[in-house]
Amino acid sequence: MRKAGVYVPTAIGDSIIFSPGGGINAAGFSISVTRKVNDALNTLRMIEAYLIGYPEIADQFAAELGLQPDELSIKLEWQTGSVCLREERSGKYLLLKMDLIKAGVRELIRKDKHHKLPRHPR
Repeated sequence: MRKAGVYVPTAIGDSIIFSPGGGINAAGFSISVTRKVNDALNTLRMIEAYLIGYPEIADQFAAELGLQPDELSIKLEWQTGSVCLREERSGKYLLLKMDLIKAGVRELIRKDKHHKLPRHPR
């Protein structure tokens, strides 16, 4: 079935299980690459939700740089094998601890059941 581009997930309860060996999906893309891209997008959505949900973090970062929060221009960069956020005007990097971000987003969702991670058109 893989040669034909058929990749069939299996539903077990509320979960969807994919073959651990990966393969190629119907669009011709590698499943393992697709998973990595999805992980990266989910991480970016989580960072965005955190910065939106806790504006004081962006305010603090701006203040440390001597900027107003609306003057921040944050860019995503690839540095030495990892993704970083860099403020473009100052060139300074924003240190984000993903365990704190995940806990913060979970807290936002707990407080507001309608709070969801941002969705962007693809």
